[in-house]
Amino acid sequence: MEGSKLLEVDGTEIQPISLRFYEELVEIELNNCDSNHVFPQKSVPRHALSQNNVALGYFKVTRAKALSNGKTSLFTLHRQ
Repeated sequence: MEGSKLLEVDGTEIQPISLRFYEELVEIELNNCDSNHVFPQKSVPRHALSQNNVALGYFKVTRAKALSNGKTSLFTLHRQ
């Protein structure tokens, strides 16, 4: 995905560093300053994703990994 495209997570628009879609998985690289804002602790760990006003479905964060650059984190989400 090009850096200029936006992704909407639970109604919040974000501009990920990178975004990769696989069959049932999505990998999103975000700046650390955006991470807590986009994926806060929730009692129900599902997040609604959409792009270009098209609903992509509900996803659950299955892994969050801080990258070695110290500035970004990689989130792996699985379709629910």
